[in-house]
Amino acid sequence: MKKILYIIMIYCIALCAGCNVPKAAQFIEISLAENTGPQAWVDAPLDNTTLPLAPYEIVFHITDQQEVTQGELSINNQVVAALPNPQAGKKLATLKYAWNPSAPGEYLLSVRAQGSSGNWGPLTTSKVFIGEPTTTVTMTMTPTGSETPTLTPTPTLTPTLTPTLLTGFASVSASPNAVYSGNCTPNQVTVNAQTTQTTGITAVILFYRLRDSGSTSEWLNASMNPQSAGQYSKSINVGSAASDLGRSNQSGTLDYQLVIQQQNGDLIRSPVYSNVEVAACGFSLPDIQVKTIIPIPLIRTVEIVR
Repeated sequence: MKKILYIIMIYCIALCAGCNVPKAAQFIEISLAENTGPQAWVDAPLDNTTLPLAPYEIVFHITDQQEVTQGELSINNQVVAALPNPQAGKKLATLKYAWNPSAPGEYLLSVRAQGSSGNWGPLTTSKVFIGEPTTTVTMTMTPTGSETPTLTPTPTLTPTLTPTLLTGFASVSASPNAVYSGNCTPNQVTVNAQTTQTTGITAVILFYRLRDSGSTSEWLNASMNPQSAGQYSKSINVGSAASDLGRSNQSGTLDYQLVIQQQNGDLIRSPVYSNVEVAACGFSLPDIQVKTIIPIPLIRTVEIVR
């Protein structure tokens, strides 16, 4: 009997030893900012803009980490144009579409970009209001007891434009404002930005390129590093960027633009700044200092009829 119990105990121990004990879950951190995929945004008209009933040129941008191949424009969820990248192989392109709205009303403009692998990025939308044709004050004849008619004007309601401040950048700075494009120093620029919002931001992306008197390079881009609430910073090596763009040790200007990518998919863009001078090694640099820019606030106009 004891022998049998002993055999059963050995069997149970062996069975437990062969069980698969669950391991602790492993978490892999994925950085959305470093893998944004194809992106598109509407430059004109701005969101919630009111336009007259007349032809209008829609302007939008498409970009991707690799090559961006084409952009698609939809109006009220109907595709109206699929426009190829006019500069094949480039990472950023400007596309335009001649739009002739047929009637007054509210229109939803949607754009998206396609990368070289065939994948499409998310839709970015812009709401536009097309107003009625311009009207004039009409004069009506009101008969009176005298022979001379009296003209009575028919009043026309006049819309009042009330500005509404959009979210964006409170300040942008670049330091230093003069660098070399070769291996000599200084050849690194740090761009700092303060956003007007501190929540709802997925990433702030820095686009930059080199420009001289004769031509402009393609855009490079990198995600900016969050420092504190609404504060972002990114340092770029201009010498390395110039080498990647085939402009090593050349003089010119560094252009840059900042783009806020919000959690709801909307994009907010700064102007393109050109306040960093670039010189070839062997040439003297102007006085180096920090250039701080207070961007002009983006204004959205809302019509209020009084």
